[in-house]
Amino acid sequence: MIRIFFALLSVSAAAATFYLLLDGYGGPFATFINSYALETSVVAAAYFISVGHKRISGNKIAKAAIVFILATLVELAQYLDVNLFGSQPDPIDFFFYAVGLTVALFIDYQVIPRLDGTYEKVEFK
Repeated sequence: MIRIFFALLSVSAAAATFYLLLDGYGGPFATFINSYALETSVVAAAYFISVGHKRISGNKIAKAAIVFILATLVELAQYLDVNLFGSQPDPIDFFFYAVGLTVALFIDYQVIPRLDGTYEKVEFK
């Protein structure tokens, strides 16, 4: 249930970012919002959707790697002038794909287990 909340939260963040970009965002952090916020939020949303889907089995890190590979393929298609989800390739997008997935994995491995009570504290003796 908590993963569904984070999936909805990340999808909402991606939708809000897309809405801000419709007319060109000019507020605080304009460079980040206009260039990289959508990349960061979309890969996090894709990760939480894939993890929350029960029919897709597998390791969470493998799912994150698949999301990263798909995002990389989109970026390479932009480089080859195939307009899938944009038209300007940017090598820094790869870094922000990794940042979005790292934040999603951190939430999935550290935050969600603490919220739902499945976190096991390791004691050093």
